Amino acid sequence: MSRVGYVLKKFPRLSETFILTELLALEERGVPLVIYSLRTPDDPRFHPELAKLRAEVRYVQAGSFADALARLTRRALPEQRHAMVARALTFAADPALAPEGQTPAALLDEAAAAIRIAELAERDGVGHLHAHFATVAARVAALAGALRGIPYSVTGHAKDLYRETVNPRLLDRLARDAAAFVTVCDANVDHLRRTLSPAGFARVRRIWNGIDLAAFGAVERRPASAPTVLAIGRLVKKKGLHVLLDALALLAARGRAPQLRIVGDGEERAALEQQARTLHLADRVAFVGAQPSDGVRRELATATLFALPCVTDDDGNQDALPTVLLEAMAAGVACVSTTLGGVPEILDHGRAGRLVAQEDAAGLADALDALLADGAAREQLAAAGRERAQRCFDRRQAAAELAAIYAGQPVAAEASA
Repeated sequence: MSRVGYVLKKFPRLSETFILTELLALEERGVPLVIYSLRTPDDPRFHPELAKLRAEVRYVQAGSFADALARLTRRALPEQRHAMVARALTFAADPALAPEGQTPAALLDEAAAAIRIAELAERDGVGHLHAHFATVAARVAALAGALRGIPYSVTGHAKDLYRETVNPRLLDRLARDAAAFVTVCDANVDHLRRTLSPAGFARVRRIWNGIDLAAFGAVERRPASAPTVLAIGRLVKKKGLHVLLDALALLAARGRAPQLRIVGDGEERAALEQQARTLHLADRVAFVGAQPSDGVRRELATATLFALPCVTDDDGNQDALPTVLLEAMAAGVACVSTTLGGVPEILDHGRAGRLVAQEDAAGLADALDALLADGAAREQLAAAGRERAQRCFDRRQAAAELAAIYAGQPVAAEASA
């Protein structure tokens, strides 16, 4: 099998556990990989599993568009040059395909990066390109694939599908030209059915993200003596942690006082810390900061409950299939979340975890209160969640489906729910 080139905006990133998990699962299947990162990483910590990755990571130094285009045409036969220039300029100059707010200079930089990746892919023996997120990485992969004459595919997640700034014509072009447009939940499939043309939607395939069941299933549960609610995620509005703090205040008014541990960092941290002080919860809320996977497993080992009350952000952004919910389920922690995106699919529509409406602090408080008071109910949910994680979210199954795409096997219009 020829190598698969992964085109990523930035690799590695602590918050994108799902990408590293996917790469490792593909390597376990024997899929040869090379990674093209458009930017250098700036996270201070990495997941320890990164040391297991065998794939080379190439940080793309593209140079100017003019220089890249000159290199491209020098190597082409005369009859190929016009077509190559036209392809290179399509994503760089067509206003109908431009992302909102993108400057002409940035678009030319993307085209230069695509030309450079096309050159590297030829040298590396790459026969297929895959990008995560239908944004800059997908645009670069699409052009690099066209220039190299090889197929590409894309995984669409959430912010690249739901934000108000998403250009639907660009999204449809990326889907139509792809060997497959993978997305991570059935809720996304429904959204894409409404958004894409029939030709674009025909390339859609749902593949649930997988996790390392061996690692998270081996978590030895030793819940803390004091009831503890755990939340993990980037500290951004769509995670709904402001709702969780409001729910905690309602619980305090009822005389129930669990501890809350929030793992993650992000732009909302200062506001959330101030909210905790305003609600007189500072002594019961710990902001732990971002943690690598082994730190996440330690937090899951001691948690009484896991809560992630996802909401829709002001710009339309929302979660699709939060990896941390999958990990909490596999670790045997009862989960509470909201009826948003793919979350009901994760929690089996309430049979493997409690679901409440988004932005409903009172409903969230009721769900937490009931589970904190009922150990048997917690254990029942935890067992159901673990079983569902094992049945539906094994990274080996996801890798098998992706490997079939990379090998050129036919792609169904969509996966069954």
